[in-house]
Amino acid sequence: MKVRLLNPLEWDKQLLMFPYRSAYQSFYWYDTVTRSLGGTFLPVCVDANKVTYAVPCFQGEPWSKDGFHIGCVGYGGPVPMSFYLSGEQEMQDIKSIILSIESKFNLRCSGLTHYPKESIESIDQCQVTHILSLDNDVQKLFDTVFSGNVRTSIRKAKKSGVIVQKLEDEVSIHTAWNLVKYTQKAVGSSYVTPFQFFKKLSEGIRHNEYGSGLYGAFFEGQLIAASSVVWSPWEMAYYLNGWNREYAELCPNYLLIFHLIQEAINKKCHYFNFGESAYESLHIAKKRWGGSEYHVFRTTF
Repeated sequence: MKVRLLNPLEWDKQLLMFPYRSAYQSFYWYDTVTRSLGGTFLPVCVDANKVTYAVPCFQGEPWSKDGFHIGCVGYGGPVPMSFYLSGEQEMQDIKSIILSIESKFNLRCSGLTHYPKESIESIDQCQVTHILSLDNDVQKLFDTVFSGNVRTSIRKAKKSGVIVQKLEDEVSIHTAWNLVKYTQKAVGSSYVTPFQFFKKLSEGIRHNEYGSGLYGAFFEGQLIAASSVVWSPWEMAYYLNGWNREYAELCPNYLLIFHLIQEAINKKCHYFNFGESAYESLHIAKKRWGGSEYHVFRTTF
């Protein structure tokens, strides 16, 4: 197998050949993550069995103490540059790819995060994400795709006076981070997003095609819900969310997500990725928006 390193432009160009191009797979995202959280991104390209794979490898803490990890926050790979590849062949290739990278760089692979697939054969270590195919008419999605529960909640939030704005000032960003931190602790998350990384997401726009942003829902001037998103020309990914449960009856998250879907359409994204769910009620809530289920495989070695 031929193993080589790519430069940033080559990496993003390779991904243009892949049928599913996640916002979490761009050089912009990987650069943002490593600048904020540490480690080194190695944009590896591997030719295996007549298929070229883009393999996002991460060396050093916090990804791997003495080796490398494939994928980081969000998704990873190896990503095949082919429209016609069976899941069985891909999983067989992964084992060979890991061995070839280990040999090339004299490093041990500590784990792998895959990218979303409609199904992954013979693997039970998966989580589910929901991905909504976007129409350039948000009203059509509202009328024909969103569930009645979602439509009612959006109307209720609007009628109650909830408004959505992009968050850019220091006070709003810090308040939003506190909401996210509180929510992560409330659901029993083992990880709390560092403020440095959260702030970077609010600033992080490289150019119009790749970027990230922070949006908030306000009621009577108070920030009651906040979400961060990451986007590429292909999709917008719903990354972090935090909210004040005292205002649950106002349904701020529904209006916030509806606004983000509108933003994704304005940026000409093809998909809106709701992300994985930490608990079953959240999984059910995301299904109501009409997206399709995809599986994300994660494992450690």
